[in-house]
Amino acid sequence: MKNTALFMVIIFLAGCQTFVPAFTRMKPAYEELPVETLKATVLQIEQAVQEGRVPELTDKPDLKVDTPAIRQSITARVSRSELVNQLLDRGFAWERRNGHLYILRSREYKQATTRRERDRNALIVTGEWDDRWMMYENLRKVNGFSPRTLTAIQRIFHEARTEVMRPGQLYENAEGDPVPIQ
Repeated sequence: MKNTALFMVIIFLAGCQTFVPAFTRMKPAYEELPVETLKATVLQIEQAVQEGRVPELTDKPDLKVDTPAIRQSITARVSRSELVNQLLDRGFAWERRNGHLYILRSREYKQATTRRERDRNALIVTGEWDDRWMMYENLRKVNGFSPRTLTAIQRIFHEARTEVMRPGQLYENAEGDPVPIQ
């Protein structure tokens, strides 16, 4: 019995190692990034996605962005941009500071949608998550930025996205609350 309990504790602790990064918030490491170049490039990308067009990607001396993986993720995001905007316009989703889209699972959301619509919305958000993550990770890797910069990259995308969102769409403010774009 003692051996079984000890074994379970070891498995639990070892298994938790893989989940710890997902539940911790790292301080963004901006100092390792070409921040101004990245902000300008990300804003161009997010404006194009919001307008439903694929942007012209050009590498800068201090930032590589024209890669097949990044182009693919942007193209996929453009193809679903109107669906994402519909979710945001209806108040069913919000942009979080970690650079991802989340569904607000409220009573109003459940009453206003059918199960089929909620399943469809979940697929939209999952696809958006996957493509954004591919973009963040590939941007980091192709430029040789350390893993510590990932949070900063996500925040820069979030800031750019809030600049191009429609009035009334929700985003996460500094306190962690959903607030509408004015």
